[in-house]
Amino acid sequence: MNKTKPILLVLGAGRGQVGLIRSAKKYGCEVIVATQKNRKFPGIDLADHILEVDISDPASVLSATSGLHIDGVATTCIDTPLPSLGALVDSRNLVGLSQSASSKCLNKLAMKEALVAHEVATSAFVSLSEKEDLTRAEALGYPFVLKALDLQGSNGVFIVNNRVEAETAYSAVLQKTRQNVVIAESYIDGKEFGAQAFIYHDEVVFVMEHGDTLYHGASTVPIGHYVPWGGSEAMAGKAANVVKQAIGALGLNNCAVNVDLMESEGNVYVLELTGRAGANALPEIVSIATGIDYYSMIVAMALGEDPRQIWNRRNSKYLAVAAGMMMPPNRSGKVVSLTTDMPALSLMEGHVDEITYFSQVGDRIDGFRSSADCVGQIIASAERLEDAQQLLAYALASVRITVEE
Repeated sequence: MNKTKPILLVLGAGRGQVGLIRSAKKYGCEVIVATQKNRKFPGIDLADHILEVDISDPASVLSATSGLHIDGVATTCIDTPLPSLGALVDSRNLVGLSQSASSKCLNKLAMKEALVAHEVATSAFVSLSEKEDLTRAEALGYPFVLKALDLQGSNGVFIVNNRVEAETAYSAVLQKTRQNVVIAESYIDGKEFGAQAFIYHDEVVFVMEHGDTLYHGASTVPIGHYVPWGGSEAMAGKAANVVKQAIGALGLNNCAVNVDLMESEGNVYVLELTGRAGANALPEIVSIATGIDYYSMIVAMALGEDPRQIWNRRNSKYLAVAAGMMMPPNRSGKVVSLTTDMPALSLMEGHVDEITYFSQVGDRIDGFRSSADCVGQIIASAERLEDAQQLLAYALASVRITVEE
């Protein structure tokens, strides 16, 4: 290893870590990527070194890295490695999310208990350890939401409208989760949105609200995001306040923060939050809107440098940005071709910043259930949100996916 360069350990090599790895290398880091054996992820080819380890297991990660010099550890877009990240931060006195805070991010019951204990506006809930406990959940009123404690990306989340649906969903959640407890939450009817935030040495550096484009199935799945989010100044103030309260409730510090929010009857509620940047192009949205490399803030902080120096170089006026996921066809099969044809692009206002394919020719797809099933993403920007969204819609409509069943 090159001892003249700072060494950053990145936990994970999936599509969410690609931007982080690239920014770390531009920042001058030597990058070690930790990932499971026999898994082909796009970040592997970008790494300087590969460490084969189960990133979800803190003990395995601590053992595998015991003889390595690392100057920092980071991840983004997934919750799976957060306990391992926290274990490294605590054991090596690095800058980042603690193991205590990471455990609350990865357990929705512990998260809800912390939010309620600190009087953060959130939905009422009960925990269920057997199907008969659904009677207690019914006291929340229908519809209510059943959730796995340990999954992300709307996986293991079901909105139920009656006892039959609740029993079916309860069984489905147990098949997905590694826990023997399920959480039931009251359903808040309103407008779902989100926020990206960043906290450094107990200072919330920024809170950026974003709109969410949702797919409505067994649960609501985000398939796109945009800024500005379109809420009033007063509502933005309420959102920022509740985000800061939630960050404090979970003890998040020295990390990016991803928050799911709901606006209902003039109030803002926290649905969930976690101590890492959001997925589905959210770090790229922050970067394009502000004119800085958001991933580089994560890298700088992990190396013990002040990320606010990067944030302070942001644009005085933010661009409007819209991102959308390429939805797979509603059928199973092998991808034969995947293209985007936009001949009239030059006639539209704005700029297509990114077209990324997650799936390749030869990959198998099986319809759409969660955001992990999307085959790619497109990001567009413009001076006005209407132009960015129009350009994005045109680009998404130009995607051609051929599947051989």
